[in-house]
Amino acid sequence: MLNFLKRTFHIAITFLLSFASFANSENYEGDPCFAPNFYQGDSYPVGDFQSEESLYFEDFQTNSSNIGTALASVGYLSYTSERGLGINSGYTTLGLFAAIKDDYFADFRFHLMDNGKYAFNIGGGARYLSNSYILGANIYYDYRETSYKNYHQLGLGLEFLGCSYDIRANAYIPLGSTRSSSHTCIYEYDGGYFALNRDFEYSFWGADLEFGVPISCKTCAGDIRYFYLAAGPYYLKSDHTSDFWGGRFRLISYVNEYIRLEGRLTYDHVFKTRGQGVVTLEIPFEQIFSLFNCNSLWSGCSSCCFDPIFRNEIIPVQDHCRWECNYNCIID
Repeated sequence: MLNFLKRTFHIAITFLLSFASFANSENYEGDPCFAPNFYQGDSYPVGDFQSEESLYFEDFQTNSSNIGTALASVGYLSYTSERGLGINSGYTTLGLFAAIKDDYFADFRFHLMDNGKYAFNIGGGARYLSNSYILGANIYYDYRETSYKNYHQLGLGLEFLGCSYDIRANAYIPLGSTRSSSHTCIYEYDGGYFALNRDFEYSFWGADLEFGVPISCKTCAGDIRYFYLAAGPYYLKSDHTSDFWGGRFRLISYVNEYIRLEGRLTYDHVFKTRGQGVVTLEIPFEQIFSLFNCNSLWSGCSSCCFDPIFRNEIIPVQDHCRWECNYNCIID
């Protein structure tokens, strides 16, 4: 399994670097998506920025004397409907995506499920912003509480975010035990016969790859990319079952710069067809801070750096019922 993940990430890195080299070799002077006009009320010729190799998160922080140096960060509140990949309950998410220093960021998410259980993600990484693309890497610790046990997971991710397309690759590695079971129910019959019933639950190793396309690109003039399409394969494997592949499709509608709607559809032969709806309210704190600072950086291309990392934020689990008996019984 580790060899598979290594090969997957090697291929993903090769793809990302290839696309990055291709994108960087193109001329973007006429491309509004990455024209470096970052400041409201001011204009700068594109050529003034061509000598810069990269732009960092610290360039996006406000410098108003009224508020000091404010972290460019985004808070968000969302609700995800039930029946997703490896999760039957809907859940509410409270998250914070914050720049720390230079091109580094931290991401915190807390999920409260409709069934009273909870999960959370603690992660961080870096996003390198050039004049033509964003290249990022991230690492996460994931936790999920279920009725059976508590699951732990390590997540690794890579991403290439361009003007006309995005590529994301993630791997998920379980930490600790991946299986739990309920109490055994014993059914006794005359003649010394009996049957045993036990429910098992287990988590997965996994990986996914996604290609995304914005329908209307978010420009430095303040336009919003109204729709976003993404699709790709995923792979799941448990220590207790055979591995399997599936496919995922996502459609995002940007209602405005604060609200977005998302639909998700997945299919594989284990979980079958599953669909979810997501409603998200984003709160860009840097934009709030900019009320005290006329040189706001939020309206520029830098806002792309604060798009949340897309990954499986809830550890998928699967239930399995097992019967055993000491006679010739038929078990479905």
